[in-house]
Amino acid sequence: MNKKQAIRGHMGQQNNSKIQEQLSKRTKDQNKNFFTDDLSQTIQTHFLTSRSDLGVIRNGGKLGSRYAPEAILNCFRKLIHNPHSGSYKVTDVFPTKEKEIHFNDAQSESINKIKESLNVNSSNLVHLGGGHDHIYPLLMAFNSAKSLKKMNKKNIHIINIDAHLDTRREDEPHSGTPFRQFMDRAKVPVKLTQIGIHHFANASSNFDEIEMNVITMNEIDDIFNETNFVESWQKKLSEVIPYDKDTLYIFSLDCDGLDSSIMKAVSATNHHGIDHRAFSLTYKYFQTQLSPDFKIIGIYEYNPVYDDLTQSCCRYLAQFIESI
Repeated sequence: MNKKQAIRGHMGQQNNSKIQEQLSKRTKDQNKNFFTDDLSQTIQTHFLTSRSDLGVIRNGGKLGSRYAPEAILNCFRKLIHNPHSGSYKVTDVFPTKEKEIHFNDAQSESINKIKESLNVNSSNLVHLGGGHDHIYPLLMAFNSAKSLKKMNKKNIHIINIDAHLDTRREDEPHSGTPFRQFMDRAKVPVKLTQIGIHHFANASSNFDEIEMNVITMNEIDDIFNETNFVESWQKKLSEVIPYDKDTLYIFSLDCDGLDSSIMKAVSATNHHGIDHRAFSLTYKYFQTQLSPDFKIIGIYEYNPVYDDLTQSCCRYLAQFIESI
């Protein structure tokens, strides 16, 4: 190597160093710098993580949803922080060694951990699974008049986006049984609204002996084919899920309720699911009309193993959380 080449190489290294320094400065604006365990700060969103796919496995599903909380949070950490938001906190609420104890005991432990986490004062509570079985411990944490009274509420209304009812009546609980489990054990008045359901994806027994509102994909298609579909969908939601000041509204997203055009990374991909506009309008109704002050949201069944190299599904969920 001659002197001129050596000089050029050194200049290249200098430029590369400056570029890396320049790029690293950008990270100061990312969400990752605003996660904390300091409860003296304003907690905008308290993330509860259930890093387990045991319920999915027990339901005959695919491995991988245990990695969803970490994957979603990693994508969320890279987003630019909203200056109007406070800090974020993460709490694990499901036993990490769940395979060493009975599944029912693991769920009971999770219920207790979620109850403890409610002592953290935050504007939003976002529960990240794992399979949809994790919605059961979340609901059970509010399953008493005393728990609801702390939030100045008397009733619970669950709004679930899904292709499946998850109301199977089986001896052993799993990701297909949580709503049946909860409704059988509810000590407070509860309403359940299921949106995006396919009849071909549910045994007829899933509808038996359980009170719930069901909006199928066929009904959604009919509404969204109307000229004023925004107005028609809002009217439908207000009829099925009217606002009541005494009701605690809980928004549950089972990711296989979303159309495969935006969500392929699930155990059971949905070839005809809820598209972005329907999902956005439904959440906006929940966000603005039902629960504007304190939002409780669960996101389940995302499987990072089946995401693409661009992490498009994960990024979609991270952006959704950012909009909360």
